[in-house]
Amino acid sequence: MDAIAVVLCQNCLTAYEAPQVNLGQMARCPRCRSVFVLESAPERVSATEALNPSQILSGAVSRNDAPPKVTSASASGHPQPARVESAAQPPVVAQSPPKAMSPALMLAFAFLTILCLGLGGTVIYRARSKTDSDRPLPGASLSRTVTVGQVAEKEKSTPYIAVDGEVFIATQGGQNVKLGLVEIGLIPMDLLVQHIKQKEAGREESLAQLDPKIKEAEKECEALKKEWERLRDKRKVASEASMSILHAKETDWRAYGEASRLEDEAGKAEREASKPWNDAARKVGKLRSERAVFFSASFFFDGIPPVIRVTKTNSDGRFHIIVPGNGSFALSATASRHVGDKVEKYYWAIKVDTAAGVNQTINLANDNMTSSAAPESVIHTLE
Repeated sequence: MDAIAVVLCQNCLTAYEAPQVNLGQMARCPRCRSVFVLESAPERVSATEALNPSQILSGAVSRNDAPPKVTSASASGHPQPARVESAAQPPVVAQSPPKAMSPALMLAFAFLTILCLGLGGTVIYRARSKTDSDRPLPGASLSRTVTVGQVAEKEKSTPYIAVDGEVFIATQGGQNVKLGLVEIGLIPMDLLVQHIKQKEAGREESLAQLDPKIKEAEKECEALKKEWERLRDKRKVASEASMSILHAKETDWRAYGEASRLEDEAGKAEREASKPWNDAARKVGKLRSERAVFFSASFFFDGIPPVIRVTKTNSDGRFHIIVPGNGSFALSATASRHVGDKVEKYYWAIKVDTAAGVNQTINLANDNMTSSAAPESVIHTLE
């Protein structure tokens, strides 16, 4: 069996498994569809999947037709600013030796050559640096563009972090339900915190208008309830009076008829009073439901910042994602599951601890959802 090597796509930084015999050849990345050179990745990087033979382009890469090679890692395995290694120069045709020049002329010629090379190199370096720093990274959001120059500057000594995990729900019966095809997104923490603050500020403005309406509706409902209770008690008294006449030793039928009429009138008034009370109670319930939305996960996930990287769980609920080692990020995910006639929805916003190491395991389950009050959850909701 051929030995297997781990290779890394230089464009989307996805790791794959490939036979070592194919190192040095070109391959097409299944995710970003870009062509890259098969080279061994650092030992700390783990592969997510294997390359199909159809994705490995036939033939080795020659020195003249190979595309420029972009390197971003030093010998120690840490990412470095991208540099381009130019292809081999064409062979120089031999020429006859020049005529002898005087030492003074040779010294002047050497001085001018060094001066021109220095100025030309400075101009080329500045132009290339400006071009690289202005080029946006693949997948960067339009609202907050991250450039290659900025990332290279921040990641000089910080490796990428490989995060593996599972998405599952533990049922009351003690079973773990694995959730497949769940999108796991990576969001910069500063953008997520800013989004949460904006949502909370908007919630306070809405509650300032909604809470007085709820209090007024509750007050009206309570008054209608008391009126209904008064008429209910009156109907009970009339009912007891008619029954006492009926069960007397000598029934006064005329008095019983009058008592029954009063009981019917009281019952009718009670039923009529129950209608406005029930309407007022439904109004209060509706207003309270509107208020509860502002404390739900769906409220905070509405308009959540776009992810800079995304992956999906497989059929076993497992996922793998690469996280930049610098800065602060959070994993966000939403999922749903049918339970009988109901649909349960799940939300996660978990902070990634970049100081925990280059290989981490983060599981998304019941105990770290937004409604769980888990400390690693960035968003805390009532449901």
